[in-house]
Amino acid sequence: MQYTDELVSVVYEFSEFRLEVAARRLQWQGEPVSLTAKQFDLLVVLVERAGRPVDKQELRELVWADVHV
Repeated sequence: MQYTDELVSVVYEFSEFRLEVAARRLQWQGEPVSLTAKQFDLLVVLVERAGRPVDKQELRELVWADVHV
């Protein structure tokens, strides 16, 4: 997943979580949460599209574009 300059300062906070996109960091109650690269990318896609369905094709394009099945 590619990040543009406009995402450099993007931070999402939900419940007790803090998601820092450019830093690729997730924290829960201030403690780091370990995620694989794909898990992090998937979380970003879902958080950015909160409140609306995300179809399988969109996920493939955004998260698994480099994987051929």
